[in-house]
Amino acid sequence: MQTDPLGPLIERLKIDDMPISELRQLLDHGAILVRVNAIDAVARRVLQDAALVDDLQRAATASQNSARLMGTVAVSHVAVAALLRVGTPKASEVARQLMAKWPESDREDLLWYLRSERLLA
Repeated sequence: MQTDPLGPLIERLKIDDMPISELRQLLDHGAILVRVNAIDAVARRVLQDAALVDDLQRAATASQNSARLMGTVAVSHVAVAALLRVGTPKASEVARQLMAKWPESDREDLLWYLRSERLLA
């Protein structure tokens, strides 16, 4: 039986057992599941380092994150949702700006996802 080589890394992300510098690097990891979990981990740490909002913004706009995670949900959608969950004034403003400039071809999918997560009315 083969073990999942990413499993331990993803577990470390889920339990916040990682320095912020390493989290930042994982936002560009080659594996989509690592990037998504890194986005969530970064969002949980924003109150410790407000500059992480900029990292979430970059994750939302990175071309590699247009990859679909499941169905119509892209990694970039998860990054916008993370900004809304953070809820600081800066994070909320960045999320609003991103949504306003979101590519028309993907905007409905983004808005659907954010509504399904109860982040938009």
